[in-house]
Amino acid sequence: MIVIEIGQLIQLYFQYLSPERARGIPHDTRKSDVWSLGITFFEILVGRTPFENTDGEQLNTKDDLENYWQRTLCGTWIGNWKMTAEMEKLLQCMIAPNADLRCTTSQAMAHEMWHLHPASTKSHSKNIG
Repeated sequence: MIVIEIGQLIQLYFQYLSPERARGIPHDTRKSDVWSLGITFFEILVGRTPFENTDGEQLNTKDDLENYWQRTLCGTWIGNWKMTAEMEKLLQCMIAPNADLRCTTSQAMAHEMWHLHPASTKSHSKNIG
């Protein structure tokens, strides 16, 4: 039997909440879902969310959570990642902290990344810290 304490469950889930949803601000749930999907794509590709200092960063205190949320509000990804330039552009649109600047689901689906010929995609790496 797997037992997850409520604190662990919150820690697993909150990283996918858009800034506006996490702050309890009225929001467009569709744009909030675009944020969550962008975070999920990033984590699948890189192994962590774009705002974690390290894979599995422990956010056990209120201060830890606040520091994490300040990083999300800045919108600057940290650490190393490797993906195509087109995927990075798509994720930047999906993970824009300002919901007014975040792409819609239709814009995400129409993004150039989905229409590239496989031979034209070259992976690149970033190291920001």
